[in-house]
Formats: sequence, C-alpha cells, structure tokens
Amino acid sequence: MCDVFTGKPLRNQRATDRRRAERSRECRARKAAQEKQRADAERAIAAGQRDRANALSNVFRSRELAAHAEAEIDEDPERAILLALEGLRREDTAEAGSTLIEAALHAWPYDVLAETQLEGAPNALALRLTVPSLSNCNERCESLNERTAVDYSNDTAIPG
Repeated sequence: MCDVFTGKPLRNQRATDRRRAERSRECRARKAAQEKQRADAERAIAAGQRDRANALSNVFRSRELAAHAEAEIDEDPERAILLALEGLRREDTAEAGSTLIEAALHAWPYDVLAETQLEGAPNALALRLTVPSLSNCNERCESLNERTAVDYSNDTAIPG
C-alpha cells in the first residue's frame, strides 16, 4: 500500500510516526521530572518557612504570656507563675524567665526579721515548705501559716 499523496509506502510513515510518538513521550517524561523536581524544591522552601513562622510564633506567644504574668504579679502571684511557666514551655525567652523569678519572689512568703527578734545574728537559716495532703486538707488548710515553716538556729549546725 502507498500513501495517496506522497506515493511512498505506508511502512515508512508508520515508523516515522512511532519515532515522533516516542520522542513526544520522552519529552513529556523530562518535563514531568522537571516539574516534580521544582515542586519538591518549593515544598522544602515552604516547610522551612513554616518552621520559622512557628518558631517566631512561639517566641511572641512566650513574650505575650510573660507580659500577662507581669501584669498579674501584684494581684495574683500564683497565676503569674503559671502564666510565666506556660511562656517558658512555649519558648525559653528571657522575658518569661525573669517574670517567673519575679512572680516567685512575690508568691513566696517572706519576712525581714531584726537581730533582736532572732536573739542575735543567725549562722544558718533553713526554709521548709510543707504541703498538706488532699485527704486531710480541711483540717490542715485553715491558714496560710500552716503551709510554711521557718527553722532558725544560732548554732553552727542546721537542725535536722
């Protein structure tokens, strides 16, 4: 059989068509591989940007919680401690750390005692925090004074 227009045998035309189809498939495969490579590179860039955004978000949230904690120190130091701790959990920022220390200083009961009240200058001072168990909380939680105790010694040894 021959092509009606060219007069050439159709066998050569079929071979040419197969070569064209093969080249077209190879070209599409190269383009697909290039597109996949480009998509992978863009995905990696997006993941890096997402990670940086999350890290910055944690820093800003930590600072925000530290600011809230600082505002609460005088009113509710225990709440301020919790807010500062949450800020530190988000990200270890200087603001959250310093606010936690400041809140802890406000929350810890303290008193300045004169040497006359102590019958002389102390050689050692030990603080002990006792927390009542929940089982007998009604009996032991009647006053804040029961939650803390101070041991004082004029001796060189700390009482055990």
